[in-house]
Amino acid sequence: MTRIARLSLRGLTKQSLLLDRRALRARDDISFGCVSREIIRHGQGKTRAFSLLELLLYIALASVITLTASALLSSILQIREKSRAAIEVESQGVLLMQNLTQAIRNARDVTAPAPQTSSAGGMTLAMDEASANPTVFEVTGASIGIKEGAVATAVPLLSQNTGIKDATVKNLAVDADHPDEIKITFTLYYITQEKRGGFGYEKTFYGSASLRSVP
Repeated sequence: MTRIARLSLRGLTKQSLLLDRRALRARDDISFGCVSREIIRHGQGKTRAFSLLELLLYIALASVITLTASALLSSILQIREKSRAAIEVESQGVLLMQNLTQAIRNARDVTAPAPQTSSAGGMTLAMDEASANPTVFEVTGASIGIKEGAVATAVPLLSQNTGIKDATVKNLAVDADHPDEIKITFTLYYITQEKRGGFGYEKTFYGSASLRSVP
């Protein structure tokens, strides 16, 4: 074989090897690209599923927080309403008892109830002042009022949010010749805003007073 033939054969062999290498590289690139796209698709699928799971968790967490906040707010409002009711009843009860006992001490005589009797409708006092004689305390339904002198309409002694029940005025005097001593009992209750006449809070008050002539 001549030298020129050997060189040609060697050149063809190198070109064939080069083409084989390029073909293998191209095949590897194609295979790698397919695998890469498959991995990307697989990864994207996982990302979408994880985002949906996160969304569900966030919704559940938000629901729990909302329910907890609502329950807490409702509890706070109830406590506030009960506190306001207690303060209202306490203050109204003390004020009413002061008005009743002070009127008894300033009275000249107790016209009703009679000695050794009780009354659930109120009390009538004889006063020295003409403008205040007689002084009448009337219990009507859930309210109590006072009338002084010739005034025909009773003035309410309780707020609109407070009612009275189980009111009792007892005259402890032995007879008409003995000075009168009066025992007073009544229960005040808070009228809820949801239902007028409902019992939100109540308390019973006790008191007594005597005419100033009693030693």
